[in-house]
Amino acid sequence: MKNVVLIVLTVIFLMGCSEQFSFPLSDVVKLHKAAERGNLELVKHLVEAGVDKNAKVGEWQDTALHRAAIYHHKEVAIYLINSEIDVNIMDRYGNTVLDDAIGWGDHLIIELLRERGAKTREELEAPTEQ
Repeated sequence: MKNVVLIVLTVIFLMGCSEQFSFPLSDVVKLHKAAERGNLELVKHLVEAGVDKNAKVGEWQDTALHRAAIYHHKEVAIYLINSEIDVNIMDRYGNTVLDDAIGWGDHLIIELLRERGAKTREELEAPTEQ
């Protein structure tokens, strides 16, 4: 019984301290989180260091550009779009970055994505005329 109580207390402690005692993050996860938080300098540093900007991470299996668009970090989104990122990559649920930007009504990002050839899921999946 003592062991069970000790284990439960340890789990509760570790859950409460997860921010303070987190495991080191991979560079791809750092890029994803930096884009989500709008940290343009870290995004630039990681991209220039060669981190895969098209990598999908997390529960949604989305990219750093998806995160920048969802959280309205225009400067980060602009930088990533201009870094020749795949603007038509889909997340786990089939949403493109353009789908996300439209969903959040971010007209600047929508316009820039369209200029770079971005499409919605519907547009990508539409049969092509021959």
